[in-house]
Amino acid sequence: MKRAASLLAAAVALGLALASPGAGSWSVPGTGTGAVAAKAMPPGSVPDVTVSSHDVTLTWAAGSFAGGGSVSAYVVTRYDAVTGIVQTTLAGCAGKVAALSCTEQSVPTGTWTYTITPASGDHWLGAEGAKSLPAVVLI
Repeated sequence: MKRAASLLAAAVALGLALASPGAGSWSVPGTGTGAVAAKAMPPGSVPDVTVSSHDVTLTWAAGSFAGGGSVSAYVVTRYDAVTGIVQTTLAGCAGKVAALSCTEQSVPTGTWTYTITPASGDHWLGAEGAKSLPAVVLI
């Protein structure tokens, strides 16, 4: 039994060693032209900011694709206006915002600027827009 299994294994190994590599191709006959359309994500707009106590409300213009259609969401980013360091965006404006305004709540005392970045789907982001005028949150 062992001898038969050994002979079978040797035969399979020899067959694999002597096999020529496969080759394959295909062609599609025909004539005509082809085209693919792609959309370019517009850049973000500059947000307007309004401060009320420790809440900052932002509003911005809608982004539109050149071929038509609107941007579906936006990412709001807050910066320290003095150092330029990115801050954690708080409740109300965190994540992707599917509107043209939001209110960031409980913003700490300081001077802040904001940007808007258009977004579509899970991973498609446009260029970040220019920074807003400073929003000053007082004690």
